Amino acid sequence: MKKIACLLVAVMLLACLPLTAFAAKAGETVSIEFTTENNPGLTGYKAILNYDETALKLVEVVVSAGTSDVNGNSVAVMSANPITGATLFTAKFEVLSGAKHGETYAVTATVEEAYDADVEDVALTINGGEVVIDACEHVWGEWTGTEATCGAAGELTRTCTICGATETSNPE
Repeated sequence: MKKIACLLVAVMLLACLPLTAFAAKAGETVSIEFTTENNPGLTGYKAILNYDETALKLVEVVVSAGTSDVNGNSVAVMSANPITGATLFTAKFEVLSGAKHGETYAVTATVEEAYDADVEDVALTINGGEVVIDACEHVWGEWTGTEATCGAAGELTRTCTICGATETSNPE
């Protein structure tokens, strides 16, 4: 019973998080703003970006204030003055050919540390977004299989050269 109650609470909390979704296809770039609703007068923080590396490639991170150090998917920011505003940074991603058509990829940030001007730890939540991969505009290959004969139905199949989807026809 406790597990169900915890799961319901987690689902309700996730439903309250604002997520921004961007539609894209392979080769395009998308920018996602990472925001907070509880900026406690930050002067520094470190966050790990979480995303599917087979579908997305981090290209650039631009912070709204302070000096940043980006190492792989780790973003560390320090500022001499308190960081104000809801947008902490913007991350630009390239959609890779491994992204599946019609799929949605979450892009989140896990806070490892956050502190204020007194270098006291503060609670910080960072909201990310989603990248929705456009549905495939199929480019079909040739039909293969067996043609219908006088005594038997045939079955032909063709495959999309982009996403690998198949389509079957049963000629009579």
